[in-house]
Amino acid sequence: MTATRVPRRAAVSLRAAGVLFLVGVILHPHAPKAHTMAQVAYTQTGQADWWPAHLFLLSSYVLFAVFVFSISRFDGLPPGPARVLDFVRPIAVLCVVAMTVHLLLPLGRASVAHSRHGWALWVKDVVESVDAVWALSVATVAWLLGRAGTDHRISALLGVVGGIGFALFSGLVPLTDVVVSMQFTRSLVRVVPVFGLLIVAWTVVTGSVGSLRTSARLDPSL
Repeated sequence: MTATRVPRRAAVSLRAAGVLFLVGVILHPHAPKAHTMAQVAYTQTGQADWWPAHLFLLSSYVLFAVFVFSISRFDGLPPGPARVLDFVRPIAVLCVVAMTVHLLLPLGRASVAHSRHGWALWVKDVVESVDAVWALSVATVAWLLGRAGTDHRISALLGVVGGIGFALFSGLVPLTDVVVSMQFTRSLVRVVPVFGLLIVAWTVVTGSVGSLRTSARLDPSL
């Protein structure tokens, strides 16, 4: 086994994905006066911040997919991590597609004006569920690199905890007004930025100083 730094292209993609994700989360519109998820969707999709926020988030998802594909390209990865990345790659692509759909939700804003059953709200619920899958993919890759890395394994905990926490909240959103109350979901909104910051911290640390154990020498210039 030899050790090599995370390849440059992958490292830059991961760091940029983290920064753009943070910007998207900060810009994401809110609906503090809404009492139902239909009202939340109607209010948020009508705000000007919707478009830049979700463009940043979409760019982040694209760059995370680039990172996953870049890491998984190398034959030197041990079989275990390679198999996991084979599973994560199509998920990363699916999440890019889902976020693209999410970006376009304002086009169906009128369908949720007065109804829980508007098609745009149903699409939003599906996309939120895919967001949870994306966050779990982040946690999985963080865990994977923590095990395959030669140092800074503790930093992997940032990605694991941040990814799992973000996934739990994203998975809860479609259940609001159905299984859990709006008040309960709103009470958790305060801690979501913490999970987002943990994800960003992991991307920056891993993209800056992360290294991998490989069974063959990799070209760090790739």
